[in-house]
Amino acid sequence: MATASQTIAIYNAVLQRDPTDAELATFVSNSQTDAGEDTQIDLLVNSSEANSFVAPIVRLYQATFGRVPDAAGLDFWSDFLRAQVEDGATTFDVLTTINAGFAASTEFEARFPEAASDGIVDETFLTALYQQTFGRVPTDDDKEFYVGTQISATLSAFAQSSETIDMFDDYVDLFLTKSANGNQDFEGSLLDADDDGDVDADDAAAVDPNQPVEGVERVFTAAVGEILEGTSDDDEFRGVVDNNAGDFSGGTVNIGDSADGMGGTDTLNLTIASGAAAAATVFLPAGSSFANIEIVNLLQAADTLADTADGLDASLFSGATQLWQVDGAVGVNNLAAETTAGFRDVDIDNDLRVSQTARNAFRVRFDDVEFEGRRREVYRDVTCTVRRGSVVELAGLPEPGRRGHNDRW
Repeated sequence: MATASQTIAIYNAVLQRDPTDAELATFVSNSQTDAGEDTQIDLLVNSSEANSFVAPIVRLYQATFGRVPDAAGLDFWSDFLRAQVEDGATTFDVLTTINAGFAASTEFEARFPEAASDGIVDETFLTALYQQTFGRVPTDDDKEFYVGTQISATLSAFAQSSETIDMFDDYVDLFLTKSANGNQDFEGSLLDADDDGDVDADDAAAVDPNQPVEGVERVFTAAVGEILEGTSDDDEFRGVVDNNAGDFSGGTVNIGDSADGMGGTDTLNLTIASGAAAAATVFLPAGSSFANIEIVNLLQAADTLADTADGLDASLFSGATQLWQVDGAVGVNNLAAETTAGFRDVDIDNDLRVSQTARNAFRVRFDDVEFEGRRREVYRDVTCTVRRGSVVELAGLPEPGRRGHNDRW
């Protein structure tokens, strides 16, 4: 049951303003039970006023700084947005004005040092922004649209985009609900819904505790040392590996990051960006780990694994049953008996591993494939010919043992 003073505090926590006399009387009257108070708070959190003047500021902080706003910043900028819009300005123009200040801040400069120097979107900044906000790299259309524009305008577009709203909507609602109930700490990522310092499966339950936790989507952000956990259902994990700067700071999978699929049949979509395969098989940051994720898709940008001299180390993905390379091909080492490795959407370039044999056919060569028999191990180069999607020939398999004693390969 809310008193008059509590109602004023709730209005300031959600709408960043005092209630009118009529609003105060209505809220107090309708909240004389715990359920009634929760209903009134929910109405405020989901009101058009909150969605117009408060939620955009919360999304803007998350997109720009990767964190929720502090209490003073949320109050100041929500009031500023409200006043400007009521005077006739558009939300986009006001957010762009706010973003100009954000982009000039020391916090923004520390997060995006190169972008802060000229205020213009380049491909490096855009990729980092997409990774931080959506956990993916920008498409060619995204690059064409944003590169060369003002950073302040781009941040406004991100805060108000349908993709951002859809992704953050439930989290913004929870953020404001916790603010109304006086248990919001105003720290960390918006996506860390349970405030434990980690973005993981437990956050889904915190966002909507009335729904059973089914398969969830977990996305690595720019934070270091993230621990992502799945559920007992089928989950999806996404991240970007980029060692272009030599310290993996260009991606979202960082030193010490980990993902554990837990139960179910889980999928990891890992984009290997420019520079990720800087040396031999080591293309993941030190201390990072992936476990109990059954399907691994390595999405290669411009064949970024092609220069890994020793091939791909399959043991980096503990528990994987399928290991797919997409848009590129490289040899695979340390493949467990229960894991199947394969390729998707590989361009035919007539190199030593993949060669086109006809218009609708190609041949893939696997070097030094190990076959285990009852008495010895055999290493052979194996070639597989595929025509119109079907395997038509396998060459290089070991012959049966002498005197009719067949080894089991």
